[in-house]
Amino acid sequence: MAYTTIDDPTKYFQVIKYVGNQTDDRAMTFDGNSDMQPDWFLTKRYDSGSDHWDIQDTCRGLVDGSGDGVSLYPATTNVENSDTGKVKTATSDGFTLGVNNQNNGNSKNYVCMAWNCNAGTNESAVTESGNNPGNTRQTNATAGFSMIRYVGTGAAGTIAHGLGVKPELIIVKNRGSGGWSWYLYHGANTSAPETDQLYWNNDDGTLDDSARWNDTAPTTSVFTVGTNGGVNANDNNYMSYVFAGIKGYSKFGSYVGNGNANGPKIYTGFKPALVMFKRTSGSADWGLMNWRTAPRNDENTNDMANQLETSSNDGHSNQVDFWFLSDGFKLDGSGNFSNAAGETYVYMAWAQAPFVTSTGTPTTAL
Repeated sequence: MAYTTIDDPTKYFQVIKYVGNQTDDRAMTFDGNSDMQPDWFLTKRYDSGSDHWDIQDTCRGLVDGSGDGVSLYPATTNVENSDTGKVKTATSDGFTLGVNNQNNGNSKNYVCMAWNCNAGTNESAVTESGNNPGNTRQTNATAGFSMIRYVGTGAAGTIAHGLGVKPELIIVKNRGSGGWSWYLYHGANTSAPETDQLYWNNDDGTLDDSARWNDTAPTTSVFTVGTNGGVNANDNNYMSYVFAGIKGYSKFGSYVGNGNANGPKIYTGFKPALVMFKRTSGSADWGLMNWRTAPRNDENTNDMANQLETSSNDGHSNQVDFWFLSDGFKLDGSGNFSNAAGETYVYMAWAQAPFVTSTGTPTTAL
């Protein structure tokens, strides 16, 4: 059996770190092994706590003023807004920036994580059918990723995701009506994750809730949204990001902390480029570690982790030590943020390189 179906993860996911220069139409080029036209952007100024994480995508539209909206913020309940001067266009191997301080302020430090979906091409729109929301979608089944914008019906219904396998991560935001949180389904959250939900915009642990996913597990063809206004109010506009795990490229799992400096090792089957994690058995911030800003120069570990659901810059230096390995990651600290004894955490991880390629070649050790 092949170790992976994706020998080069940079075809579908790349991370770029850069210093802003306040230049309009600035061309940014990825440096991965493959060219990649990006569709989903997660950007943060990481040397300051004044700016939130920023989300843009080609499914809603990028060019200032021409799309359905420009930015969403995972740290807030705000609706999308049309701030100008952020990511303006996606190119064949990168993107162009405007002059907004949140993405390109002079002499400021940024990191952008970007995923390829369908190279900016939205599929034919699906009309509303009974209680099933109408939607417009981009799909990349090879990389296990769909972006779907839809209009709620107010009654439990299904949405086709196009992945051909059961999704393991679903993130939904009401983008047109304020005050609604980001709701997240994670397939490894509990023994019956379809009955539960996590917030992406706060530090709450797992909550039992039937109105988000209608207590219905996603299938190989659809996922279900319930009656809650955060996922399916009548005539409200929503954005969803849907992922399935792909062997050697992405994984969505869980682990139990041991409260020990010699923390658990989590096998992913690849060298991570990005790991997001969250304590679900109690309150704790969402953590995010990426290979561009994580490793210290003198050793393969990091004691600074970004907080996703706040505007804070790198933080939690007394809470986490984190090793990126050739086949996964290892916790090396004892704080509640990442490794409290007996507490459960979920994670989402994407690859820098597979542990072993489809032809049986091991990746280089770190």
